[in-house]
Amino acid sequence: MARGLGRAGSRSSESRSRVDAVRTCIGSRRRATRSSLLRVVALSDGSVVADPKAVMPGRGGMAHTDRRSVRTGRQAQGIPPCAPAGA
Repeated sequence: MARGLGRAGSRSSESRSRVDAVRTCIGSRRRATRSSLLRVVALSDGSVVADPKAVMPGRGGMAHTDRRSVRTGRQAQGIPPCAPAGA
């Protein structure tokens, strides 16, 4: 059996944890690793809040940490208004 492969050829959690997912910034539309982006969530009152631990309910978006990306994403409606957190 190859090293790093468990049953049925699946990779072990150790191998998967090294790879950081790639997401698209809602403001700049540039791709970046998830760890370099901040998750933002639209609340039911229309405000947008940061969710640094990515634990808030509802759909959110990923943005670079500069205000311009968040503002641009909100104006372009990159943050889905149809599923606000806490609704």
